[in-house]
Amino acid sequence: MRYNPKDLIRTERYQSEGFDLFKFTPETPSSNTPVVLAPGFNAGHESYGLLIQELCKNGFTVICTEYRPEAQIQPQKLGFIPDVDRVKRHAIKSAINLGTLAGGKVHFVGHSKAAIEGIPIIKKNPDKIEGCILIAPRGILKKKNPVGALGTLIAGEVRNSLGKRRLKKRFPELKDTLKLIKKAEKQYGKFGPKYLIEILSTVTQTIQDSFRQLQEYGVRVVVMPQQNDGYYPPEQMRKILKEVDFPEEDLLILSGIYGALHGAVKYDPTVCQDIVEALKEIEENKHHSHFLE
Repeated sequence: MRYNPKDLIRTERYQSEGFDLFKFTPETPSSNTPVVLAPGFNAGHESYGLLIQELCKNGFTVICTEYRPEAQIQPQKLGFIPDVDRVKRHAIKSAINLGTLAGGKVHFVGHSKAAIEGIPIIKKNPDKIEGCILIAPRGILKKKNPVGALGTLIAGEVRNSLGKRRLKKRFPELKDTLKLIKKAEKQYGKFGPKYLIEILSTVTQTIQDSFRQLQEYGVRVVVMPQQNDGYYPPEQMRKILKEVDFPEEDLLILSGIYGALHGAVKYDPTVCQDIVEALKEIEENKHHSHFLE
């Protein structure tokens, strides 16, 4: 299964608030609610091209963000927003504003860190959001090393004795911390590991503080963790969501892998169907909120 441009009847490019936004429209739209797609860190063009294709085939208009002025409009050539918090948040906001220019609402589909970055924007603009799908929110794919990508990256940011003690206390299963620090710095550079550190203190809190509020606003939220996640596998995500009485039926486990990291894992296109089916279910149950029953 590969991206086929024939499945997209019209592509348009917009300049908005300093960002290039690409809009993909199917020949016969079946939904009046556009989908804002926010890719995660090191997003693979093939996986997002396939998702755009699948969404358009099912009648959804898709809006994506881009930050390079020389980028091509074909999905397989997009260089998606880099993993910089401020840039990603503004890009997501610009895409939502474009999708709601004519009134109405958008669906937000965020992957990995973009899922977490989108939450504050959605909380400030609930009147613009119909449904929200969070794919592996701030998740990390396991890689082929003894401790997994998470341990390697976290260790890379621990640069003092206090930090090392905290790391060992929180993750007693991690050994040879000093070796991991050196390995992470060599593999990811000085600033690469720091994005993983915030997972320890902010992501769980963000999820728990935000989801009930979003549901009370009438925004339908669906969370889609993946089995191979190195930090938020389904059972861990289930425990976090249970604390805020998140509806079990809105926690959907991905059937495969989404958004391969550095080509470390083989992308499974079946997950596109999982995401599309979740959007269809939201469309069929608009204005429904479990917390408003």
